[in-house]
Amino acid sequence: MSDLVKMVSSADFEALVAQINRDVTLAGIDSDTFNNVTTPEELISRLQNFIDVLVSNYQESFSNFMYRVDVPEKEINAINKGEMTHLIDEITYFVLKREMQKVYFRKKFSDS
Repeated sequence: MSDLVKMVSSADFEALVAQINRDVTLAGIDSDTFNNVTTPEELISRLQNFIDVLVSNYQESFSNFMYRVDVPEKEINAINKGEMTHLIDEITYFVLKREMQKVYFRKKFSDS
């Protein structure tokens, strides 16, 4: 988890939280999970819990969210589906990685 914290800390944190909220909404999920997030640790924890709930209880919403975030299906399929905690950690990593790419590219190309 420390690698995730470092990764999130280096990102434009407010823009990252806004991007996640945007994709949650565009995936058709009504959630205020990411409102008032103040630290990378809190964001990671909330995202892990959010994904856990979706995977466990709302498979269609989970699929919509993954599609909206645009996590490559090959990355999800490559995860060892053994232990649930490992699965959630890997999905969280892929979601954060993709969301940070979106933030980076939006910032890079809007400044040009």
